[in-house]
Amino acid sequence: MLTVRILNPLTRSVLAVLPEATDPRYSRRPRSATEITVSVPRDAPGLAHATRGRLLEVWRGDSLEASGRLELRDVSGDSVLLTAYTEEIRLKDHRTPAAYGAALSGRDAADVIRACLDRWHTIRLKSVADWRVGGSVVNLAMTNVQALDAGGGTLWLTRDAQGRYVRNGYVRLTFDAATIPGFTGWDRIRWASDYPPDGLVYTTVQYALSNSATLPGESSTSWLPNVSWQSPSTNPQTLKGERGVLPDEIGIDLGGATNRYLHVICRLYTDDQVSQEEGEEGTSGSSPRFYALEVIARTQGEIIAGDIPAETGVTVQAINADSVTAFDVIRDACEQANLDFQVVAGALHVAESFGGEDGLHLVTSEGTRVLVAEPDEWAIVTVNGVPLHDAQGRYFVIPKGA
Repeated sequence: MLTVRILNPLTRSVLAVLPEATDPRYSRRPRSATEITVSVPRDAPGLAHATRGRLLEVWRGDSLEASGRLELRDVSGDSVLLTAYTEEIRLKDHRTPAAYGAALSGRDAADVIRACLDRWHTIRLKSVADWRVGGSVVNLAMTNVQALDAGGGTLWLTRDAQGRYVRNGYVRLTFDAATIPGFTGWDRIRWASDYPPDGLVYTTVQYALSNSATLPGESSTSWLPNVSWQSPSTNPQTLKGERGVLPDEIGIDLGGATNRYLHVICRLYTDDQVSQEEGEEGTSGSSPRFYALEVIARTQGEIIAGDIPAETGVTVQAINADSVTAFDVIRDACEQANLDFQVVAGALHVAESFGGEDGLHLVTSEGTRVLVAEPDEWAIVTVNGVPLHDAQGRYFVIPKGA
């Protein structure tokens, strides 16, 4: 007997079981979200639960035939036609941050796939209003630094009594994971600041992880990366912190740390306290500009890891992950590794193929499932343009030209 189950998309609890389902239609293509249709009686108990966004499962006895997200309910016929798309479509609900490809490239395809199951939560500070306590920022202290409304909320060094930019300053911030719904870990810190070719100004970033909201002291060795070096100018000073490799793309990887609090320190340095622009009087020197700080956290996704290999042996290269969906990234990684993926009952599975080899899966009139590696080699039997199938929804297929 064919039945349809309607599930809560968050908990997967069963909201209704619709009996006497008929006319199921489902085909599958590799690395795709494909359509599922099934008809149920207009008076089916619990049909009111079959609304858009709910999960739909088609069961034949005790066997799960297909599962997907319900998108359409057509009541124009003698029965109600339910249309869903296989659960791969749920991977299209969340997107990567901007310019995120560098953070994923160079990793094994299996690691990239697993990395796309959780969602991304971005906290960005780039306006004057952002550089203050509020939202996820629960503690902030500035020393010799100010936020000015110049091209956004740019951080600048302050000036001393003689009108010169001070040699260095910093901003310390605390981010609280408790303000991020579904938090699973800290991903990375990214930032944008300038590095003029004269090499006289510098910016660095450090972080500390703890379960205490108290900011570590400015001189605390708990700030990481624990880096110190001399600036190469003729007026050298000791610089602390990471200048970063592609700081606005890769930044500093936090490795998914689960500490409640992330403390960040942004340092600004200058070796120029004497230069003056044309017409400038009473002030001197130059300041670095710190344009934006971005903290990326991960939050609980709706899809869990199923059967995914520990590694594939294929290193993903030049992957497109610029504000694209998790589905797009996973598909790209699978294409590079020559793999297929599918989501069944809320779990993502990865394999070389499902059902033998890549292709379109159909059901013959004899009730056996066949795989059409090249779909255009087969044809579905139609009558007046309507696909012919039996009462169980199994298509009649014949080789083309037969």
